[in-house]
Amino acid sequence: MAWCSDRTQSDMFPSDDRTPLADRAFNEGKRQGLAGESCNNPHHVTTEAHRRHNDGYAVGQEQLASKGFKKLDGEDDDEEGDGRPRGSFTDQVRDQNDRVQQAIKTGTVDQLGTPSRASAAADSLAAH
Repeated sequence: MAWCSDRTQSDMFPSDDRTPLADRAFNEGKRQGLAGESCNNPHHVTTEAHRRHNDGYAVGQEQLASKGFKKLDGEDDDEEGDGRPRGSFTDQVRDQNDRVQQAIKTGTVDQLGTPSRASAAADSLAAH
């Protein structure tokens, strides 16, 4: 293989960072923790760099958690103050159950939907 004239020896070893390996490992772990990434520790488990990487990751995760978590886009606020978001599955089921109970009381079960679904819902509630 011929040596290319446009490359120099410094290109072969681009990192001239003199920071100790343990400190670099800590900083990389902290970066991963702050970014919310999973802990991807490249150092052997028996080395100081491995321990420092994990320490840095823990510090990053603590800082991330202490800032709190923002709501996801499109997440609705709690409408009634009961800890459940608006339109939750539980609200939908409760609404359906209320309608079925009302239909049983008024004798309008057949108006809930198909007769088989309405009677099954009525039978289910009557059994309880």
